[in-house]
Amino acid sequence: MKKILSFLVFVFVCLNSFAFGDSLRISLLTVSPGELVYEKFGHTALRVKEINGRFDLVFNYGLFSFEAPNFLYRFVKGETDYQLGISETDYFMTEYAMRGSEVKEQVINMNNQESKLLFNLLQENYKKENRIYRYNFFFDNCSTRPKEIILKSLSNKVSFDSIHESPKSFRDLVYEKTGGYNTWLSFGIDLTLGANTDNKATLEQTMFLPGYLLLHFDKASIVTPSALEPLVRETITLIPGDNSEKSSTTLFSPLVVCWILFAIFLCFFIYEFYNKKIIKILDTIVFFIVGIAGIIIYYLNFFSLHPSVDRNFNCLWVQPFNLYAAFAIWVKSGKKILYYYHFTNFVVLVILLVVYAFLPQRFNPAFIPLILIITMRSLNHILIGNRNKRHDYKIRYANK
Repeated sequence: MKKILSFLVFVFVCLNSFAFGDSLRISLLTVSPGELVYEKFGHTALRVKEINGRFDLVFNYGLFSFEAPNFLYRFVKGETDYQLGISETDYFMTEYAMRGSEVKEQVINMNNQESKLLFNLLQENYKKENRIYRYNFFFDNCSTRPKEIILKSLSNKVSFDSIHESPKSFRDLVYEKTGGYNTWLSFGIDLTLGANTDNKATLEQTMFLPGYLLLHFDKASIVTPSALEPLVRETITLIPGDNSEKSSTTLFSPLVVCWILFAIFLCFFIYEFYNKKIIKILDTIVFFIVGIAGIIIYYLNFFSLHPSVDRNFNCLWVQPFNLYAAFAIWVKSGKKILYYYHFTNFVVLVILLVVYAFLPQRFNPAFIPLILIITMRSLNHILIGNRNKRHDYKIRYANK
């Protein structure tokens, strides 16, 4: 039913667009972040209002469906498709009022010709063959598309005020919306995003976040031949809401949990060393979990189309080869190969711990205790393996 209504509205608007003349008002709508993961970064849409009351529509580039075929696989691979949708403004407002989100409207300073051009571009975008686009979190999303179509419709250049802030990396910008580095959402993001995420974002690139788009549009100017004019005529709060940043700090934060795990495995390390034996089930659990995670990380790094998941140095410690260590420990004939695997793994991890601060990718601090856990597991294999070799050598020497 919703799709049918959107189609009927679109047909009505197209059939009557020639009669709107100078009666269109174009606005940028910015929605404050919500609680769900995909709501954390806010939302942006375009409002087109015919001031004589014929229609009042919102063009929304942020539509997607979890029920789309192979959604999860396509999302991981970087083939997530979003689409442009149309709804009546009242319906759009009701949805976010129920969520408790703030909605701000920035009326764009456009003349009649520019407003009509933007509206025509939106109609062209909404055609069935054009409305679906390949989503990209940083560079092509529900915030960047409205920005581009506004800039494309203006006759004159827009000048953005730098606001005299130091450049921020894409990772820093993400942290601003996820509650900092010490949240489980940031932990997962840092695990999957590579070194490119630590590149500094230009002023225009920061506008992939709706909040930054609102901020920069508010301070932007249109460069006309005679003077500078504000890009935004007025800003209106359509729906008041709680726009304050909510604390994501919990007792069981990634740092706390990971260091507790380290303390537990340190106790196991000491116990195993003095008792000269490996607790096999611990190896299976640790290396199986890290190995499965490694399959995902390696797939993202080498095969995904996402532009920010390659050059991921987490591949040095979260790698699928750990699955071998998870099961080889139960095979007596594979002890020698397993020993060399752990020796190699130990060397790689020690080097990583020494140089990680100098890598082009920033590691989440909660990763350090996890790397230390894996390092300890491999070190124990080396120490106990060497001790057993010396013991076997003494027995052979004594029998001669």
